[in-house]
Parts: sequence; C-alpha cells; structure tokens
Amino acid sequence: YDDDGDGFGDPSTVLETCSVIAGMVQDNTDCDDTDPNYNPDTPELCNGVDDNCNGQLDEGSGASAPVDAPTWYIDTDGDMSGSISATLLQCSQPSGYVGNMDDCDDTDPARAPTFPELCSDTIDENCDGDTTFAAIDLSTFYADSDMDGYGNPALTIQMCEQPSGYVDNADDCND
Repeated sequence: YDDDGDGFGDPSTVLETCSVIAGMVQDNTDCDDTDPNYNPDTPELCNGVDDNCNGQLDEGSGASAPVDAPTWYIDTDGDMSGSISATLLQCSQPSGYVGNMDDCDDTDPARAPTFPELCSDTIDENCDGDTTFAAIDLSTFYADSDMDGYGNPALTIQMCEQPSGYVDNADDCND
C-alpha cells in the first residue's frame, strides 16, 4: 500500500493479487509511508532523518554526502583556521577539520586571521597580506626637531621601526 502517493509502498501492508488495485504499488521500500518526502528516491539531508530509506541517518561523505552537507577544511597546524588543500563534505565536523578556509600557512600554528600582527618584516601573522599593518607591538618614538638626539615628549609616533627625525627617548626639554 502507498499511503503517501510517492510511488513507494509500506512493507508492512502487503496484498498479493493478480490485478492492479488503486493505492497499491509493486514496491515495498518506503520507510515512512505517511510522508512523501521520505522514500528511496529522496536525497539524503543533514537533518537526523533517514530521508532515502537506507537505514542510515545523515550518512556519507565526499561525493556520497548528503546534498546539504557543509564543506570542512583541513587544519593541519591546529590553529582553528583551515586550508583548501584538503576538504570533506559531511554533516558533522570531522576531527582535524574546521568550517573556514582562511589560513595563510597551514603548517605554522602561529599564523591565522585571528592572531595579532607583530612587528616583523618576514612573517604575516594575521594573514592580511602585510607583515606589519595593525601590529600590536609598536614602539613609541619622539620627534627630534633640533636633531640633538633627544625627543620631544609631546610629539610621538608609534611604528615598528624608528623613522627618520625621531628618537626612542623623550628627554628633550626644548626641542
């Protein structure tokens, strides 16, 4: 019997007959004959239900993953930022994978978009494409207008490296 009209019958309601009877089908693979959305032709979804009547919930990964399965990205260095070098499609988060692909170096756990930038000319800690922009360890330098080696405490700048015309002390009493 096909109560929900999806073309798949309820295996618990069987009738053997030589003629076609309205409401009956020659298929007994429906797992929920009260809802036409659950049958062997239905794609599996990440919803905790056996949508496709194969006896498993939200099964599969990769090409056989549920149609709405999220993409998970490998996080080789454990910094909670993933890389596109390896991905998985599956409903639940696999171990060693995260839901983002924003790591600029998945071999270095000290480099990820959530990390602060430091004053370094060679390492981009926060993956923004610049090695010093928005650095948190800036040094304060003081203007030395009279070039006597002593800085004006009222005229400061914060930078990673000492700029020309500035010194690292605020000892000038008359700049």
